[in-house]
Amino acid sequence: MDQFKGPLDLLLDLIKKEKLDITQISLAKVTDQYLEYIESLKEIEAEEVADFLLVAAKLLVIKSKILLPKEEENEEESDLVNQLRIYKAYLEASRKINKIINKNTFLFTRQVTIKSEVVFSPPKSITKKVLKETFNNFLAMFNKEVVSNEKDRIIRKISIQERIREIYKILKTKKSFVLNSFFTPFTGKEERVVSFLAVLEMIKKKEVNVRQEKLFDDIVVNRI
Repeated sequence: MDQFKGPLDLLLDLIKKEKLDITQISLAKVTDQYLEYIESLKEIEAEEVADFLLVAAKLLVIKSKILLPKEEENEEESDLVNQLRIYKAYLEASRKINKIINKNTFLFTRQVTIKSEVVFSPPKSITKKVLKETFNNFLAMFNKEVVSNEKDRIIRKISIQERIREIYKILKTKKSFVLNSFFTPFTGKEERVVSFLAVLEMIKKKEVNVRQEKLFDDIVVNRI
C-alpha cells in the first residue's frame, strides 16, 4: 500500500506502464491488472483498502459497458476518467512546483523594460516659461505652510463622504480633473488614501470613470 497514495495513483501508474491515454477504453484494459493488485493485498484493514475497492467497482462497470453493445454512439465519459485527468494535472503541477522550490532560486517580479540610457523627452508644450511658473507655484506652497511646533501641529481629518462631496462640486463645473490636484507636498498619506477610496466608491456607483495613460501616470477622473 505504501507505494501508492491512493487508487488514482495506482491507475495512473498502470496506464503509464501500458503507454495509454486516459480514456474509458484504457481503464477497461488495465482493469484486470488493477484487480490483480487488489487481490495481492493480504492482511490489510478494510478501511485502508475501501477506496481501492470502490474504484475497482467503477472499473468493472466501465469494462462491462465497453464489452456490451452500446445503445448510443456518443457515450459520455465516466466520472472516473475526469477524476483521473484532474488528478494527473494536479500531480504534474505539484511536481513542477516542488522542483522549483527545491532549487531555492525562484523569484516573482513585475515585468519591466530596462533602458540602458537615461533620456529626458518632455512634451513639446513644455517651455521655459511653463517650467518657471510651475516651479514658482511649487515654492509658493511652502510659503503658505506655517508649522511652529510639531506638538502644536493640527492634523486635519477628512471622511470619504466629505471627499466625495468635494469631487461632486468639482465635476459640476468640469468634465474631468486630475486626482493629484487634491494634494500638496504636505498632504498626508491618510488623506491621499481617503481620496483614492472616495473615487473607487464613485466608480462602483458608476458616477465617474478614470483613466491612466501609463504606469504611475496621473489618474484623471471623468464625469459620466
